[in-house]
Amino acid sequence: MELRYQVIDLEASLAEEWLSPELMSALRSENLRSDLTEKRSEIVGQVKAQVVGYLRLGSFNSRRLADIVNYIRLTPESFEEWHKSDTAKLFAPPVFRNEKKASGYFF
Repeated sequence: MELRYQVIDLEASLAEEWLSPELMSALRSENLRSDLTEKRSEIVGQVKAQVVGYLRLGSFNSRRLADIVNYIRLTPESFEEWHKSDTAKLFAPPVFRNEKKASGYFF
């Protein structure tokens, strides 16, 4: 029971910064109902590993989290909640392009 509140906070942090609250909520519900797809089950396992790792070491493994997000990004059909979320926008920043004729173009 002592770890319960810590785990809730850690999951909320992962949801806000990496996985989106919408996806975390869906994964939590599907996990409780035991109807996760194979791809979604992999993500749940990785999230659990991140939470356990944080409890043991005091930090998330950002490289692994980036790998999780890249996996989600490459499989939009399996993770629609993430792709429609505001969190996904954090990983797709706008691209600004200069034209060669524009002043200030260095190359």
